[in-house]
Amino acid sequence: MKNEVKTTNEVGHTHIQIEGDNKTLIKALQRKIQIPCEIQTLIEGTTFYLQSCIKVNVVHTFREGDCPADSLAQFS
Repeated sequence: MKNEVKTTNEVGHTHIQIEGDNKTLIKALQRKIQIPCEIQTLIEGTTFYLQSCIKVNVVHTFREGDCPADSLAQFS
């Protein structure tokens, strides 16, 4: 079975909220800073897939507020 990457719209998601505790990454996604070369490929790839969305909200969260996501990531 071949792994296929589908856009968010192809799987039925048109309103996306991205939360993260890395200020540089979040500001780069928000286009508030020039994209650092170290994460340029990540940002370009992410924005490519988000183009199919109707609404995208990108917000910074503090590390303490990110505990549920950290727990889920460690679980999987």
